[in-house]
Order: sequence, then C-alpha cells, then structure tokens
Amino acid sequence: MTGDHNRSDAQMLVAPHHVHRTRSDQTLLATARAIDANTSTAEVKQEPTSDSYYRDHVCGRSMALMRGIEAIRQLETLSAHLYYGVSHDAKFVLREWEFSANCVNDAPSSVGFVSLLRDTPADRGRTVEYVGTATLVEIKVCMERLVVSYVTPEIYKAIRYRGSAPTVLSAHTNVRNYCAPADHARLGLDAPDHVAVGHDRANGHLCVAADTGNPAYFDHVQDHWPGMVLTEAAIQAAHLHLGRVLPCTAVRARFDRYLELSIPVHIEIGDVTESGGLVELAVGFVQAGSTGASMKLTFES
Repeated sequence: MTGDHNRSDAQMLVAPHHVHRTRSDQTLLATARAIDANTSTAEVKQEPTSDSYYRDHVCGRSMALMRGIEAIRQLETLSAHLYYGVSHDAKFVLREWEFSANCVNDAPSSVGFVSLLRDTPADRGRTVEYVGTATLVEIKVCMERLVVSYVTPEIYKAIRYRGSAPTVLSAHTNVRNYCAPADHARLGLDAPDHVAVGHDRANGHLCVAADTGNPAYFDHVQDHWPGMVLTEAAIQAAHLHLGRVLPCTAVRARFDRYLELSIPVHIEIGDVTESGGLVELAVGFVQAGSTGASMKLTFES
C-alpha cells in the first residue's frame, strides 16, 4: 500500500469491480469524482437496482436506510483504491460505523463523502476514518463515523487465523440448515427473500439467518458475515423483540472479530429504553460463546 494520493477531478463511470461487487445491478453508484485531497462524491443511480432489496423507498424502512449505507460504503471502497492509493490486493477490515437517518422531501439522489486519515502502527496496517452523507429519495443518511483498516494479505491472515488456530471457512454453507428464517410478515417485509434473522433449529435461540444465495447480501463469494448483513439482522431482530416494526433512525456498530457462516451466530437483545418518542436497545452477535459485533439501535416510536 502507498500513502500517495492519486486524485483527479474528472468524473468517471463506476464499474462493479470499483466497489467490490461483481454485478452491475448491485452497483449503486453511477459516476464518481474527486473534489480535493480528502473529498470525493458520487451520483447514485436514479432508479434502485433490479433487486427488490433496494426498491423500498418508504421513509424509515430499513431497506431505504441500508441503500444509503451501501452507497456510502461503495464510495469508500472506490475512493480507497482510486484516490487514496490502497492497493487492490489489500484486505478491507470494517471496524466501526455510526449512522443516522432523517426524512426529507424531493431530495436528489446523490452521495457526498469526506475522509479523515490517520495511520496506525505498521504492523496493524492503515486505518482510515470517514464521514459521509447519502441523500436519496425521501431519506438522508448521515454516516458520522466509518472506520476501516486496509491491511496486507499477510496481516489479514494473522487477524483471521489468529495464529495457529484457523477459523472455519465455508463459502457455500447453507445457513438455513441450522437457522430457520422468521416470518417475513412479522418484519414488515413484502416477501421472504430478505429475511435476515430466525431461530436456531437446535435450541430456538434468535440467530442470523440471511440467505447466502441472496445477491443483495452476497453478490460475490463471502466466507464470513458482512457488516451490512449484520446491521440488517440487528434491525430485524429488534423488530421481532419489540413486536412491532418501527423506523430505525440511528445505528452505532462495533465489529471486533469475524463471524463465520459455518456455525450459528446468536443474537442477544439488551435492555430496551423508551423516552421522548425514541426507543433504544443494544444488540450483540455471539458465536461459540464470544461476542463478535455489538450495536446500539435507535427507533422512532
């Protein structure tokens, strides 16, 4: 990796490989350009992709929120490679993100992105903090904090395999063999395709149950649960726990380790507090007795 900036103010067409996707219908950005040494912007496609996951524009619904987050995530990936000198063989390690969402009327489909760079010790690779805003139809998503580490394959291997104890890699595991998906109607979804939570078939515990064959969740081969899927699962788990579908307005997430596809990831719901028209709760993702990710969610009541 290099720290040099390779920036141009020319507008460019965005291809799937620029944003770590393989399908054009899962590429949300149309064009992108650099504004200055730390700022890049992109135009979001005016129409949602052909996949129904991104067709829900109802303000406050998690699908619209996730479209905004994914647009910001895609611009971060493109900017890292094309503008900030991160090599294409580098591995991206998501550390944290915080976002909030507000309803707006007649907003243009565009996404702005500002990056703040800080270097970590050489043996940990480079960690970058970003702030971003996605303005979509009827909703504005603000990313207050996005922390990503760009590491060499060697460092990634050390993180992933934890020395001499390799994690279980299973790119084609059928998660629903051990986790039965929840009823989509209870989650406010129009169809079962995008259900991301369910119950462990062995003990009934709430768990991550997203379909690994769903192109919105797994456009390319994954061997672990992506942060986007875990965020969607957290929102859906909260809906089940609360017994009602509420507009999610904020998420603060921390990702501490990889969560594998081969064994269940259980979801723990913390205490629920309700005040001033807002509902807040904590969500933890536990695998083999260890918490791999934790989130704080806020909903409008």
